[in-house]
Amino acid sequence: MTGDLWHERDYVVPSPDPKLALSQTPQGILVQYDAVWERNGEIHRRAYLLKPNSKRVASGHKPVFIDPAKAGPQTAIQLFPPAAGEASPFEVYAVCSSNFCTFTLHRGGQILGPCDLPVYKDRNETAKQVALTPLAVTGDASMVAAVAGYFWAVFHADGSADRPDPP
Repeated sequence: MTGDLWHERDYVVPSPDPKLALSQTPQGILVQYDAVWERNGEIHRRAYLLKPNSKRVASGHKPVFIDPAKAGPQTAIQLFPPAAGEASPFEVYAVCSSNFCTFTLHRGGQILGPCDLPVYKDRNETAKQVALTPLAVTGDASMVAAVAGYFWAVFHADGSADRPDPP
């Protein structure tokens, strides 16, 4: 029981089709994508500002998510596959990996990236695991006691426990 509780499926990762969207806002570059919770497969749309969260994302921590509607006016940033972005006519654009989980931002001759979409441990799942561990350990102990009790009963049922030891 305890082993099942502490599985490694408590991460949030970009979905297989993250539907990546980048836009310029008054607050900076807004990154929007679909994330999937590994424990249950649920997909949620997420949004965060690139620059203030770059160190958090790079170190495997959850970025500070924001409501895209509150980011202000948004100007979409064109996304290109790896080879097509090399001759873009746009001032600001991004070149994406084939799975759209990594992108490199190009702005006025400057390059920012590569930038990976967030992969982080779901802290809510960890809190639940910590809370349920005592119950799971109790269940494990009950199972061990039941098996030990069964073997004790089998041993004593044939009467061998009542026979005196030979001299």
